[in-house]
Formats: sequence, structure tokens, C-alpha cells
Amino acid sequence: MGQRLIIGIILGGTFLGPMLGPWVEAARSPDCFSAWAEADRILSLIFQSLQLFLLTSLIALPWGAALAIAVERGRVRHRRGLRAAMLFAVVLPIPVVALSWQAALANWIPKLSLAPGEVAWQPWQRGLLPAAWIHAMVGLPWVFAIVSIALRRTDRLVEDEARLTGGNVLVWKAVLVPRILRATLAAAAWLAVQTGTEITVTDMMMVRTFAEETYTQLVIGGPGIHNSLALVLPIQMAAAALVCLLAWRVRGDRSLTAGESPNNQEPSCGNPWPTLFAVVTLLVVLGVPLAALIQKSGSWNQIITVLRTDGRCLAISTAAALATGWATATAARRCCWVARSSPAFRIALAAMCIALATSPGPVLGFGLKSFIGALVEWEAGLVSWEFPPIRSLLYDQPSAVPSSWAAALRLFPLACLLLWPTIKQIPGDLIDLARVDGANLWTRVVAPATGETFHAATFMIAALAMGEVAAAKVANPPFFSVYILRLFDQMHYGSESSVAALALVQWFLSGILGVLWWITRTSSDKAGRVSSRSPA
Repeated sequence: MGQRLIIGIILGGTFLGPMLGPWVEAARSPDCFSAWAEADRILSLIFQSLQLFLLTSLIALPWGAALAIAVERGRVRHRRGLRAAMLFAVVLPIPVVALSWQAALANWIPKLSLAPGEVAWQPWQRGLLPAAWIHAMVGLPWVFAIVSIALRRTDRLVEDEARLTGGNVLVWKAVLVPRILRATLAAAAWLAVQTGTEITVTDMMMVRTFAEETYTQLVIGGPGIHNSLALVLPIQMAAAALVCLLAWRVRGDRSLTAGESPNNQEPSCGNPWPTLFAVVTLLVVLGVPLAALIQKSGSWNQIITVLRTDGRCLAISTAAALATGWATATAARRCCWVARSSPAFRIALAAMCIALATSPGPVLGFGLKSFIGALVEWEAGLVSWEFPPIRSLLYDQPSAVPSSWAAALRLFPLACLLLWPTIKQIPGDLIDLARVDGANLWTRVVAPATGETFHAATFMIAALAMGEVAAAKVANPPFFSVYILRLFDQMHYGSESSVAALALVQWFLSGILGVLWWITRTSSDKAGRVSSRSPA
């Protein structure tokens, strides 16, 4: 009980305060819901947001699901390499992907002209369709990952029984297709969250959505902030209801927590079409934008210049992202462990994660900024030091804490989602045995059982934190420079070659984080094998 209370207080101060602050402040405003009088603008924002989600889903869902089926159930070579490449695409920052595709669309597709002598134009550089395409390229690796996990972790006995009864046709009809559909629904929910809470792509493509409207009102300030929150509230509630409905639909599916699939070996030969389809998809998702960035950057001298001028900012941002990944994964693992034995805490944690996931990034950034302001005022009423610690750490001095805190707000639900299945699978008999022996459950059971997943979550959260813009841009103090925010600003005002070089450096850094994760994973596997061979 004491542990749950302490963790609840920490969660309340770290996550609930910044998340609920804007809504409490908006509710106190007498003209909060006056924005609903602008029915035409509200309906246009709703329609635009819905269009963006639908177009993104039409591209990413069938393509990503088909790729997962080809890789996991087709006889393809180098299956692990294909998975690793798609995992790399998952952690690429959204601003980098958006800039890469903007370079590809601008440089490789010729301009159009209505008639000789008129100004050439490129409709694929602005508008809803290119925004949906870029969001689809961001979401496709996530769709692949979700459906791939559902296909890899199946019940072998059920598959074998269906195969003996009706052959492979019955396996697909009774076992695999239902799981693919549920996984696709979960991927659709993730795409809805991704397209509805991000502003990077829509800001570049000049597409008005609810998140973009919120960010604009936050920049303008004044009563427009409360009005924009009132507009966002019903959309957030609808998104939360959708996520809850989909979670309820897939609650009984063990495809994300069961054993490994029987189709996991590297085949010696097979149909070349699945392999060709996977390779072409990788070329589209990774090859085309990377080649466009390399061409746009001009030469290696531009990259060297970026490393020389922004190397310190890059190093600080990387260290802050790694610390954010470790802290977020640690908090998520501890919360999931407590939630395993407490249904009430589990419901509260799930509700908080759904609320965080469906909150637009600018709203969380504004809430964090307001919460920091409240902390500074509270500290000023208690102490009158020349350098008060909270004000210096979060407001006055250059600090990475506000932007890292904003990234943790956005990514904590994902960390819980990654760690919960592993913690849920810890055998109860092992826990009871450790209690009988008087051993520490955390060091004896939880930490070893979740070590590999914890390392993966740490590096994935760190890589995604390196690309957080929507919330960090609002909460970041003016005296501190974050690499991804500098890239985001340069996307609007910098030269093309320098911006491409900044994005290429971010590509390489994401790859380095993946290598570090692989090294720690390999080291932990070797340590586990050595400990298992050592005598008791």
C-alpha cells in the first residue's frame, strides 16, 4: 500500500499535474466554450483531421500489414535484417522523415506549369495529400511492427491443430486472419493518435488540424488558448473512447503475449516475391528519403560543418535523450509491476496513459509550461534565495529538463505498452518461490525477467525523444538549444543544404542508438547464458 501511494504521488506530480493543468485553467475561464460559436471553422478542422487520418490509414494499414505477412509468413531470406531495418524506421524522428520526403518530392518530381510563361508549381509540396503520404511513411513501420508481433507470437498448438484439421487454409481462416485484423485495428488506433497529436508534418505542409490550431493559439497567446483547448477536448475524448474500444476488442487476443511462432527460421529457399516486396518497401521507406537528403546536402563538408557548429548541442541532446529513455522506462517498469498486483492501480494507470497518448503535443507542452510556472511561484513563496533551485533548473538557466520532461509525457504510454506484456508473463510460481526464500523480488525476479525488454524500451524511448517537437517546442526554455528543435526551426528559415546536413546527422545518430541497443542486448544475452551455466 505504501509503495502504491508513493508511486501515485510521483505520477501525480510528474504526469497528472502537467496534463490536467490546462483543462482546469480553461474551465475557470468564463468564455472558454465561446469558440464553439464558430461552427464553420470547427467543422472544417474536424473534417481536415479526419481526412488526414483516413488517407494515412488507406496507405499505411494495407501496406504495412501486407509487409508483415510477407516477412513473417513468407519464405524470405534475411528476415532479421528486414525487421531491424523497419525498427530503425520506427525510431526515425518525424521532422527528419518529413524533411527527407519534402526533399525527395521537390527534387525528383518535375514542376508543373499550366501554360508557357506561367509560374511553375508543385502541388505535392503542400497540402493534404503529401501530408498524408509522409504520415503514412511514418506510420507504416509501426503498422508492420504491430502486425508482425501478432504473427510471430502465436499459439503453436492451436496452429498445429487447425493445420491437421483443415490444412493451411483453416490456419489462416481460424487463427491468423482474426489476429491480423485485431492487430490492424490496434495499428489504426496508433495512427489516429499519431496523426491527431503531431504538428511537424502539418506545419510543413500547411494543413490545418486540431493539433496545429492548438499550437497556433498557444503561440498567439491570450484568450485563444482556452478557446483552442475547448475545441480539442471533444476530439481528445473521442480518441480516448476509440482507444478504449479497440483495447476492449483485442483484450482476449494472446497474440502479443504468447510464445514464438513456428515460422521463425531463415528459409534456405522460397518464393522470391515476398522478399522482393519487402526490399522494394524498404527502398521506398528508407532508401528514397535518405538518397534525397544526401543529394540535397551537397557534400561531406556540409556535414562536417554541422558537426563543428552544432556538435555540442548534439552531444547534450543525445545525453538528455538517453537519460529520458532510461528514466521513462524505469518509471514504466515500476508502475507496471505495481499494476500487476493491484486492479485499481492498473485501471488508473491505463486511464492516465490513454489520456497522455491522446493529448495533442502542444497541449501537453502548454500544461507542462504552466505547471513549471506554478512550481516557480510556489518556490518563490517559500524561499528568497538568489538562485532558487527549481527556478534555475526549469526556467531561468539553460536546462534540458523541460524538453526531456515534455518528451517523457509523450512517450510514457509507449514505455508502459512495451513493458506490460513482459511483466504480465512473469510466472506466479517464480514470484511465490522468491517470497518463500525471502529474496528481493525486484532484483531476483523482475529485473532479470524484464532486462531485455527494458533495454529495448530505453533505447527506443531515447531515439523517439531525440525527435520530440510538438510538446518540447512549447515547454523548452529560450536559453537552451535542442538539436531537433534547431532542425525544426531551420526547416522554415535555413538553407536547403544545411538543413539536409542536420537531418543526415540525425539519421546517423539514430543508427548509433540502434547499434548501442544491439550491443547491450548481446551482452545481456551472453551474461544470461554464462549465469545459467554456472553452478548454483
